[in-house]
Amino acid sequence: MRFDKEKIERLAALPDKELWGEIRGMLSRHGIHLPDKMPSHEDMVRLREAFTLGEGISPMEAARFIGEYKRKYMR
Repeated sequence: MRFDKEKIERLAALPDKELWGEIRGMLSRHGIHLPDKMPSHEDMVRLREAFTLGEGISPMEAARFIGEYKRKYMR
């Protein structure tokens, strides 16, 4: 997923809960459904860094994060 710079900055500035809601909504539109339970703050920081440092998140980075999230939080 690639975003324009303004959208990346807007998303990165959101509080964790709101950012998680945006992420869930984006993934849902692509057929990937995640539960409401938000990842830890540390994981949210990692996620922010993944899409802000590279000004986008690669499909591989996204898949890796989703896999880790499912192992940690979907029990």
